[in-house]
Amino acid sequence: MGVATWKDLCLDAADPAVVGRFWARVLGRPLKLLDDGDAVLRGGPLQALWINRVPEPKVAKNRVHLDLYGRDPADLVALGATILDDHGRWVVLGDPEGNELCLFADPGDRAEAAAPARPFALCVDSARPEELAAWWAAVLDGAVGQRPDGNPRWVHGGAGLGALILKCVPVTDERAAKNRCHWDVTTDDVGHLVDAGATVLRPRDSEISWTGPGRPRGQRVLRLHPLAAHPVASRRGGRLHGRGAGSGAVSLTAPPRLASSGTSPAMCGTSMPTVTVPCSRS
Repeated sequence: MGVATWKDLCLDAADPAVVGRFWARVLGRPLKLLDDGDAVLRGGPLQALWINRVPEPKVAKNRVHLDLYGRDPADLVALGATILDDHGRWVVLGDPEGNELCLFADPGDRAEAAAPARPFALCVDSARPEELAAWWAAVLDGAVGQRPDGNPRWVHGGAGLGALILKCVPVTDERAAKNRCHWDVTTDDVGHLVDAGATVLRPRDSEISWTGPGRPRGQRVLRLHPLAAHPVASRRGGRLHGRGAGSGAVSLTAPPRLASSGTSPAMCGTSMPTVTVPCSRS
């Protein structure tokens, strides 16, 4: 039995309005611009996509990205994407601020599709992807399946993910920069996540309503790979905003050995895939 459920995906941006409009057009979802400068797209396979305003520029490849099915990369380029690499079977593109995505030819008929693309997988980089896949399968009550090369590093049927596949991708490089993409999950008890192998990085205190390695009040708190938690609260634009009574939070990491090669939670500048876990029922 799993101990958490997928909630939504969060993406950093210097200009959430520009990045949000791009993703709204790509995914065919309505965009809501918030008073604090952030943006959100609700609905669809991701449940929600938050675009969070941050001051720092993108300096390294994200450790989390989406795989999309679409008709033609040119459709996304026309909306503001840039082609970064062409692998033949798929094309790597960057959104208006360079956040990576991979576009695959849609196996279905897109003649009547309402949007240029649709997400079918969430990819997370790891030095030990098979172990990471097994960990997330246990946390989300999913099943580990083999990818085409025979390695068991894809998670299917995770709670809240629906048909989305969680792909753990092997990498050997280290990226000394904040990761700009993470996901949220919900849980009834953060202790269950700790028991599963997650590590609390920062307990709640007077400055923030969630925990994790962080910066002073008003700045974005860093979280390291790949699990963080916060009850009822939503991280938006470097701050957490409670969505209901009794909000509070804790930020955790999954077992550090599953992160990028040579990294550990003590390396607060290291970019690793991050997850925020609202410990609420909201």
